[in-house]
Amino acid sequence: MKARTGSIVKRKPRKKGEKPTWWARVTYVDPKTGKRHDLQRRGQSRAHARDLMQALLRDIDATDGQSPRHERKTVAELCDYSRRTT
Repeated sequence: MKARTGSIVKRKPRKKGEKPTWWARVTYVDPKTGKRHDLQRRGQSRAHARDLMQALLRDIDATDGQSPRHERKTVAELCDYSRRTT
């Protein structure tokens, strides 16, 4: 089983006249549960999507394949995090 992989995907627009979007996608296996997880983030450009993918991979590596920071937070925890970072 692969530990983790990352890719950048250009998706077609949903509606006519809209621009295509770039997405960062990372898949990994949680070592404790053995479950495969798929994280996706929309980027503003291809370069931004690449930066998002690298950040997700760093978070996964930093947590030894566990759920990255802020993935499973309560609303109250997210509000506190938002206040501290803005």
